[in-house]
Amino acid sequence: MRLEPVTLAEESLLAAVRQGEPWTGEFHRKFLRRRPKGPAPDVHQGQDADAKSKTAASGASGKHDAERTVSADLIRKLILQDNDRMARGNPSREYDVTRKTRAEKDWLQISARGLILEGESKTDKTAIPFRPLIIGSLDLSAVEFPRPLKIVNCDFEDSLILDEAHLKSLNLSGSEFTQEEPEGALISGGQVRIDANLCFNKLKVAGINLYGIQIGGTLELSGARISSWSPNEHAIEMDGATISGTVAFADKCVVDGGISLVRARIGGTLNFISARICHKHSAIDAAHLRVGGSVYFQAEFSSKGELSFSKAVIQGDLIANGATFRADHGLCFNGDSITIDGRLHLQEKFRSFGTIRMIAARVQNEFSISDSILESRGPFERAISAERLDLKNSLYIRGATTITGQTDFGDAHINGNVHIYDSELKPQNARNEGVVLSFSGAQIVGDLNLADPYFSRWQSNQGILGGTDLRDCSARTLCDGHSKPPALHRAVNRISQSALKRSIISSAIERPVLLDGFVYDRISRQAATAPASRIAWLKRQPKQFLRGDGFAPQPWDQLIHVYHKMGMPRQARQIAIAKEDHVVAHGGLRGLARIWRAFLGWSVRYGYSATRPLALSMFLILFGWMSFAAADQAGWMTESPPIVSIQRDAPGAMGAVPPFNAFMYSVDVFLPLAEFGQQNAWRPGETGGPIHLQDSIPLGQNWIPDGAWGLDTILTHWVRGGGLKTLQWLMIAVGWIASALIAANLSGVMKQD
Repeated sequence: MRLEPVTLAEESLLAAVRQGEPWTGEFHRKFLRRRPKGPAPDVHQGQDADAKSKTAASGASGKHDAERTVSADLIRKLILQDNDRMARGNPSREYDVTRKTRAEKDWLQISARGLILEGESKTDKTAIPFRPLIIGSLDLSAVEFPRPLKIVNCDFEDSLILDEAHLKSLNLSGSEFTQEEPEGALISGGQVRIDANLCFNKLKVAGINLYGIQIGGTLELSGARISSWSPNEHAIEMDGATISGTVAFADKCVVDGGISLVRARIGGTLNFISARICHKHSAIDAAHLRVGGSVYFQAEFSSKGELSFSKAVIQGDLIANGATFRADHGLCFNGDSITIDGRLHLQEKFRSFGTIRMIAARVQNEFSISDSILESRGPFERAISAERLDLKNSLYIRGATTITGQTDFGDAHINGNVHIYDSELKPQNARNEGVVLSFSGAQIVGDLNLADPYFSRWQSNQGILGGTDLRDCSARTLCDGHSKPPALHRAVNRISQSALKRSIISSAIERPVLLDGFVYDRISRQAATAPASRIAWLKRQPKQFLRGDGFAPQPWDQLIHVYHKMGMPRQARQIAIAKEDHVVAHGGLRGLARIWRAFLGWSVRYGYSATRPLALSMFLILFGWMSFAAADQAGWMTESPPIVSIQRDAPGAMGAVPPFNAFMYSVDVFLPLAEFGQQNAWRPGETGGPIHLQDSIPLGQNWIPDGAWGLDTILTHWVRGGGLKTLQWLMIAVGWIASALIAANLSGVMKQD
């Protein structure tokens, strides 16, 4: 950039510097007398009256304007003159050039300590703070200045250019760049080298563009006010920067236009403490950033626009305690493929409005969300999108956290536990529809702890108030509630078909669980292990997984396997029977197949219980015993065909008819393969007398009254009508079927697991 011409007074100053003459107050007054009065005409030429008045009033009154102005070209020449002096003379020689103003206060010094141009802060208690005004563009391109450069509490009328400059340190604290509507960043330069610190505390400027800058110390922007020179450009652009120390945006620093740190390298920590950063698209673009320490968003930090840390590497923690991330649409934080070697904390009233996306991110320590509010933007947006997250420790969502929108950890690998409790996860819509928590395809090495209100609190303001997707997920232990239901739960169970119960049941239906492929080793003893609760849990799956050809048997089989593994075979059988009942009712069976399965369910509970056929067998045997005993007492039982009678008349013959025994006769008729000789020797006859149960039943006289409550008459008519033969054939048929079912049940042929 073209520099302003050097005046005769400035040439005298340079000559005095070459001779080592100190710049005293007397010399300064001579210098002012030799300068043109008022501002330099070539600087203000073409400006209107308003611009002149702003320049004259930017820190001091008009009468002091000439005393406070310094040519930018003069500062450059002073630096170059100092470099020449060191090159030609003794570098260790001490010299001091001082320029003084009101009350002989030093405000421009160049010495072995560096070049210092210092005014008074606007926060000072002085009525009118003295602020030097630098006229023209300060071009330090390719300048090497091995001493500190300190220009603090000054006003810049134009820009500062640092292309390929090499400085010991640069301090612009409290300074202000007053140019309006600049055509580019007012502080710019490429491949700048700062050996020590770069300090922009309380700086006010439109645009900082220092791509590829190398800073050997720290970068400080505490209390700074940085704006963008163009709506489409970032206010601070330091792409490819290398900073050895800490970078601090603190003390209510405001960056209106965003920050770009693409592929930058920071050796220390990156602090955003009580800062405010906004941009219509990208508040911070830190893709491929590498930070040697931690990144902090704390003390009421706020951002508007996307914070992009995609593929960044943070060797410490990422802490966002008390911060606010906001984006009107889409992402408020982009951490795709980010690597965090420490912790990830979103705590202490953290707020996010937009999506926090961390696809394929890697976090070495815990991921904790506590006492925070996360809200997605739009009805289909996610509040947290962390698919394929690689978490080496545990995940916590706790402490009165509220998440509105879907929380997605699909295909994540979590090498610890998942704890979600004392929090509210709800969908964006008011009807609590849709999946709000997804661990689909996730691998959880530890325990999965979910605060499911269906099992635990039954409170409307806590828990997972929407669907949960656990398809193809794996975990060691499942804990989704408490084994002891609260008082409200017990009260609901006592209110049969009440409006409250129907309301809670419908609420549970609106909170489906997707369980197909979910694998777990055990259920926590703190959770609900009762089969009735787990059957209701399985039936909360969407209809497409419960009905017709889409029925998914894996969740049922997995629960049966877990009960067996936990040493709870009775509960496992109950789940297996419930599964078969559900298949018969809703599994798409048709015709004879459905009738047969229903019969097996009624009789032997699909091979899991022989109680019913055994009970039926005992009942028929006992009923037959009583019936045949009463019939024999009345003379209705006769011997079998005559050939058997002839054999019986032969004394000592092998085929002698055994005496009639009603109980053994009933057993012989019922059991198909048993042979006790009773059925071959005796049969129901055609004639007999009336039946008297009191006389025919053992101990009948003690507990059966005379007339047997009218049963004698009924049994007599039943026997005369051929009832004994009907009973005999019924017992034979049922005996074959019951024996087959009991044998199949004992052999395990019909069991499905």
